[in-house]
Amino acid sequence: MKNLPLGIQHFDELITRGAIYVDKTALICQLLEQYKSVFLARPRRFGKSLLLSTIAQLFAGRKDLFTGLWAEENWDWNRVHPVIHFYMDKTGFADWGLKTGLIKHLDDVASDHGLTLQEDVPGLRLQELIEKLVQKYGKRVVVLIDEYDKPILDVLHNPEEAEENRKILGDFYGILKPIGDKIEFLMLTGISKFSQVSVFSKLNQLEDISMIRQFSTLLGYTEPELGLNFKDYLDLAQTELEYAEDAFMAEIKRWYNGYSWDAKNHVYNPVSFMRFLRDRKFSNYWFATGTPTFLVKQLHQKAFYAIEEIEVSEEIFESYNLENLDIRILLFQAGYLTIKKILPHNIYVLGYPNYEVQSSLTRHLMSAVGNLDATIPGPNVWRLREAFFLNDLEEAISIINTLFENIPGTLNRKKVEADYHAMLYLVFRYMGLEAEAEVSGLRGRSDAVLKTPTQVYVIEFKLDQSARAALDYIREKGYAEKHRHDGRPVLLLGINFSRKKKVVDDWGVEAL
Repeated sequence: MKNLPLGIQHFDELITRGAIYVDKTALICQLLEQYKSVFLARPRRFGKSLLLSTIAQLFAGRKDLFTGLWAEENWDWNRVHPVIHFYMDKTGFADWGLKTGLIKHLDDVASDHGLTLQEDVPGLRLQELIEKLVQKYGKRVVVLIDEYDKPILDVLHNPEEAEENRKILGDFYGILKPIGDKIEFLMLTGISKFSQVSVFSKLNQLEDISMIRQFSTLLGYTEPELGLNFKDYLDLAQTELEYAEDAFMAEIKRWYNGYSWDAKNHVYNPVSFMRFLRDRKFSNYWFATGTPTFLVKQLHQKAFYAIEEIEVSEEIFESYNLENLDIRILLFQAGYLTIKKILPHNIYVLGYPNYEVQSSLTRHLMSAVGNLDATIPGPNVWRLREAFFLNDLEEAISIINTLFENIPGTLNRKKVEADYHAMLYLVFRYMGLEAEAEVSGLRGRSDAVLKTPTQVYVIEFKLDQSARAALDYIREKGYAEKHRHDGRPVLLLGINFSRKKKVVDDWGVEAL
């Protein structure tokens, strides 16, 4: 079997190592023929660097690397141009500062071509590099900028530094428009489209292809591409995990598929899928490469936990700025949400792409709400699921106490009660059961409804009151009536939590 291309971001290295390359060159060549200046946003670890590296090798005329690929017989191999492949994550901006980092990286690129640069301002130094390359080679330059937004995203927790980096990048990228006649092809990739970075105002010819259907599968793997390129690995994993074929592919799809930028074409997360093939184990791989600390903090501060069926207008995708960071677009552009449906009037419905993302982000949110280490909620939640399945409510309450014991008790009552409700909701969602929060009833909204294969639990949570008060409230409001004809026994579960004792000090259950 060919090697899995894990950790390889350079096309030439991937080919010379004999690793699997999912042939995207037909789409890439279409892109290069139809556009001159483009921007593509995709989540991290989705293959953006490999895409730009492939483009660089096409313009370098390296036909030997494309043997057997679509481009071998269809690309114009006389279309050779000098290439500036600029890696923002290699500027060292975290250590040197962004301005110094840009200058050093430009000098490295110039050195590769035997050139020396004199300008002190990063944007002017970039212009100098491009002009000298044109003069040396007599051809226009290909400019590829990888992760253009990284110097902003990495410091979002520090608004002043993020704004300073935004200004520096605006001036740096802004120089590309007046020297457009010296550029053969320009492509920027990143995670986010910051509307205030002047690359999107001064470079008004830059085409955003992020949500164009034609290129919706340019990155990530489609269902047919899995069988075509990874069949031996899939057969090995299926045998080892002892799955029937249909069930096996369905489980892979549940875990790692679901990303869409047009609500029609869906792709698998390439890193997670390949790590699954390597380890032959269903697990959380994408989140393991980086904890979404900033996003989790933002979600918790805004009490934004129901991350499903979120409807947004088309304009939200064009309104990304540092002064008003919309958590919904942050989640979308970072890959925690994807486009599920497009409704009339260009209303987009966003939701989790797959189980991997849903379970992992939910676990991190539980950790934030419950003031827990991120490794703690998982095992306890699965124990809680088992307890509810067995109708062992004593064990369930014991586990709930463990999950709730670290929620700060010094906060005001409204905040504490909201955190307890949020924790219940997140726990139930993480359990993967049919669960709702703030469920509409006849005369109000219950705290939660939890459904197992054998029971329906209508749950009301009280703070510093009593279980009896919670049960009476369920009956008074008629929360359980809508479930009377469910076919499963309906149980009312009242839970009272004492802030002073920091435990569930009273609970009760009774049939509808």
